[in-house]
Amino acid sequence: MKKFFAVVFFLLAFAGSSKANFDFNANCTEAYKLILALKLDQAKTLIEKEKKSHPANSIISLLENYVDFYTIFTTENESDFDRLKSKKSARLRRIEKDDERSPYYLFCQAEINIQWALTRARFGEYYTAALEINRAYGYLKENATKFPQFWPNNKNLGILNIVLGNAPSGLRTVLNTFGINADIKTGVNMMEQALTQLPASDYSFFYDETALYLSYVLNDIVGDENAYAKTLKYLKPISDSCLLKSFVQGYICMKTAHNNEAISIFSARPSGGSYAPFKHIEYLLATAKLNRMDDDANLFFQKYLTNYKGSFNIKDSYMRLAWCGLLEGDLKKYQQNMTLVKSKGFDYNDKDKHALKEAEQGVPDLYLLGARLLYDGGYYDRALNVLKSKKITEQISEKDKLEYSYRMGRIFDGMKDYDKAIQYYTQTINWGSGRQWYFAANSSLSLGKIYENQKNFAKAKQYYQLCLDMKGHEYKNGIDAKAKAGIKRLK
Repeated sequence: MKKFFAVVFFLLAFAGSSKANFDFNANCTEAYKLILALKLDQAKTLIEKEKKSHPANSIISLLENYVDFYTIFTTENESDFDRLKSKKSARLRRIEKDDERSPYYLFCQAEINIQWALTRARFGEYYTAALEINRAYGYLKENATKFPQFWPNNKNLGILNIVLGNAPSGLRTVLNTFGINADIKTGVNMMEQALTQLPASDYSFFYDETALYLSYVLNDIVGDENAYAKTLKYLKPISDSCLLKSFVQGYICMKTAHNNEAISIFSARPSGGSYAPFKHIEYLLATAKLNRMDDDANLFFQKYLTNYKGSFNIKDSYMRLAWCGLLEGDLKKYQQNMTLVKSKGFDYNDKDKHALKEAEQGVPDLYLLGARLLYDGGYYDRALNVLKSKKITEQISEKDKLEYSYRMGRIFDGMKDYDKAIQYYTQTINWGSGRQWYFAANSSLSLGKIYENQKNFAKAKQYYQLCLDMKGHEYKNGIDAKAKAGIKRLK
C-alpha cells in the first residue's frame, strides 16, 4: 500500500510539473486573445507577468513568437523581419527540452515553424521556408497520431494541406519525396471539423484563429463560391474589438462584390493606441473607395503612403494615385505618380510587379480602367454602362481589344448572365492565348468555374487544365493556384 501511494504521488507530481511546463492558463489565454486582436503591447505585458509567476511555462515561447509574427504581419517591414528572426532558435531549444508527453510539445514547435515559414515566404526566403514547412508537417502528423483528440492539430494540419495542396507542380514533387501528400479538400475538411470540435473542448480559445485563417483561405486559395456567407458565419462569434476580424471580414467583402460593406467595416474598425499600427487596412480602404469611384480615394492613398513604413504595395498605391488623377482628367498628375511607381517601393509581390509593368505601358484607356475598377467593386451595372459607351474601332490596340472582351465577360459573369459570359470569355481565349497578358488565362479559369457550377465537370476540367497550360502570362502563380483548386474539387 505504501508503494502504491508513492507511485500515485510521483504520477501526480509529474502531471503537475507537465502542466506547469505547457500551461495554457487563464493569463496565457488572455495574452493569446490580445495578440489576435492585435493589441500586441498589452499581450507583451501579460507575457512578462507569466514569466515572473511561471518562468518554466513553455507556452511563453509560443506566445512570444506569436507577437513577433503579428508584428511583422502588421508592419510588413523587412527590418523587423531581419531583427526578429534570430529569436526562433532559442524558443525552439527551450521547448525541445520540455515534456515530450505533452500534446503541446510538438504542436508548439510546429506552430513556430509555420509562422516563420509564412513570414520568410513573404520576403523571398523560400528554401528555408520549405524546410520549416516540412518540419512542421512532420511534427503535426506525429502529434495527431499520439493525441488524436488534441483538436488544435486540425487547425495547422488543415492550413498546411490547403497551402501545400496548392503548391506548384515542381514543389509538389519535392514535397512528395518528403512524404507530404497534401490535399486542399482534406485541409478544408480538417479546419471545418476543428471549428465544430473546439468550442466545447478545453481548447476553445483556438476557435478565433482557426475561423480567421479558414475564412481567408476559402476565398484566396480555395476559391469557394460561398466564401462570403461562410465568413459571416464563422466570424460571428469573434468580438468586434478584434482588429484581425475587421481585416479578414472586410477583405473577403472586397473580394466577393460587397464593396460598400467592406468600406463600412474598414471605416468602423477598432482603433486607438492599444492596437498595432496595421496600415494595410488603410490601403484596402483606399482601394475599396477607388473601386466605388469616390472622389476622395486619392486622399486615402496619400495618407497610407505617408504613414506606411513597410515594403509592400507602395508601387501599386502610386499607380492607383495615378489612376485617380487620370479619372479626374489630370494627365500631369497621372504622369507624376507613374514616375514614382518606377522609383519608389519594391517589387516583392505580384501587385507591385504589375504596377511596374503598367508604368511602362503608357496611359490606359479611360473606359476600360473605369469598368475594371467598378467591376472589382461589384458594381456590375455601372461597369457595363461604361463599356457600352466605348466605341470599338480598327484603331484600338490589340491589348485594349482583348481587355474589352475580357471585361465584358467578367461583368456578365458577375451579373449571372452566363451565356454572354461564355461568349466573351471564349472570344478572349481565342484572341489572347500565348499573350503576356492574363486575360486569356483568367477567362479560362472563369469558364472552369461556370461549368463546374453547372455540373458540366468534363468541360470544367478542360478549362481548368487549359488555364494551367498557358505559359508566360501575368499573375500566373495566383491564377494557376485557383485552377489547381478547381481540379481538386472535381476529383
